[in-house]
Amino acid sequence: MNKFEDMKSFIRIVDAGSITKAALQLNIAKSALSKRLSTLEQRLGITLLNRTTRSQTLTDNGRTYYRECLRIIDEVTAIESSVQNKLCALTGSIKITAPVSFGLPHLSPALLKFEL
Repeated sequence: MNKFEDMKSFIRIVDAGSITKAALQLNIAKSALSKRLSTLEQRLGITLLNRTTRSQTLTDNGRTYYRECLRIIDEVTAIESSVQNKLCALTGSIKITAPVSFGLPHLSPALLKFEL
């Protein structure tokens, strides 16, 4: 798994409140998600969640990591949205035929709003 997917999985675990619920939401085996979390904790060298058979709680490091993961995911989403919006933007030339008496008072103000 890549780091970005690990972050998204961790966010899902925290938001769902348990590995079991998160695994159901992600449609993967609970053992696979648990292993992913353990591998993430080993790679980071910290404990993110204190787990018991009945509950899980974020550690201080886990809380910090969770907040930063949310920030990063939001930034990536915003970047992707921005790029997609630019692809959807209108480009090219426009040719308008209209009488000057109509064009100057009505079309000029509207056309000035477009970037040249």
